[in-house]
Amino acid sequence: MKSIAIIGIGTGGLQTLCHLCTWLGNDWKIVSIHNPSIPIIKIGESTFPTFVQALQMGVDYNPYDHLDELGSTLKIGTVFKKWRPHDFINPLVEAAYALHIDSYKLAKFVLPRLKNRWGNKIELIEQQVDNLEELEYDYIVDCRGFPKDYSNYIKPKEMLINHALVHNIKKPGDWNYTGHRATKNGWMFEIPLMERQSYGYMYCDSITSKEEALNDFAEEINVPINELNDIEYSFTPYYAKKILEGRIFKNGNRALFFEPLSANSLFAYGFINKLIISLLELKEINDERFNIRSNSQIESIRDLIYFYYHGGSTYNTPFWIKMARLASKGLNKSKSFAKLRNDFKHYNKLGTPYLTPAWALEPQSLKIVDEQMGYNYFKDKEKDV
Repeated sequence: MKSIAIIGIGTGGLQTLCHLCTWLGNDWKIVSIHNPSIPIIKIGESTFPTFVQALQMGVDYNPYDHLDELGSTLKIGTVFKKWRPHDFINPLVEAAYALHIDSYKLAKFVLPRLKNRWGNKIELIEQQVDNLEELEYDYIVDCRGFPKDYSNYIKPKEMLINHALVHNIKKPGDWNYTGHRATKNGWMFEIPLMERQSYGYMYCDSITSKEEALNDFAEEINVPINELNDIEYSFTPYYAKKILEGRIFKNGNRALFFEPLSANSLFAYGFINKLIISLLELKEINDERFNIRSNSQIESIRDLIYFYYHGGSTYNTPFWIKMARLASKGLNKSKSFAKLRNDFKHYNKLGTPYLTPAWALEPQSLKIVDEQMGYNYFKDKEKDV
């Protein structure tokens, strides 16, 4: 029997477990390994439809029975506020939906249901893993979170956001979208959960001081500064040069981390999982093609972030001036974005723009965001970046 071990039970690890249990054959042994002493980040998380699909297939999730257990709410899209004079939605299309989840509750929900659903096909092990090479499995998916060494990673120079302040209001969220509110120093996520509201203030600490960020955050959510939760995260935007090396795949934050605009990372995790199935079960691609396709998709997500940013926002502040300039530079260098524009131009002439191959978003969503932000790249008459 062939074996594959998934190391870590963060969102990426759990999504990978659900996916592999569903799509790998019964000749595979799937092993989940995690260190129970590692604390789970208690944050509200916005998801993507592919994440919901993984839960549906992996643990028979359905929103009617299970919303309460995940402390979750339904998500119909992402609403952008103050990016333009009017608010607008980047909708989930094709009748899809996603979830806002309490990440602290996710593992407690998923792991026992995986065992109940798949029986002996899956094994759950609590163990600290220091050296992956010592593990005797045919393949390993490394979902252990942020890397300690970035020598085998690419750090995009055009990304500035590297710090987040988080506050939770103990009151149910009464909206059904993820909010992305532009602020003078960056932007803020707004996530409704069943038992609380989760807010995150995203900024660049080389442009904005923590004191300034705290003051603006408190004002934005109308909470006295001395009552803000003492929760903050520093991070580096990055993605792996190779997602597959030998018998080891990377996924979750071990594969990439970008600021969480429109739940982009979860989309990437799902794409990597599909490629794992294409390689191991369907035999449609080889190792080289796996890395080419995974990195191409990750880079299109990077470029989508540039797409959101490069037109600036309603704020004419140091952060937005610099970010718009850098994002325009990054988008101009993007071969995938140039191809996307050519694809839209081709299919626009045919009168079938929605046949344009998906990029980091489906064509319908891209057209809506493109028009609402005033870019109009995907109309018959295009403009330059």
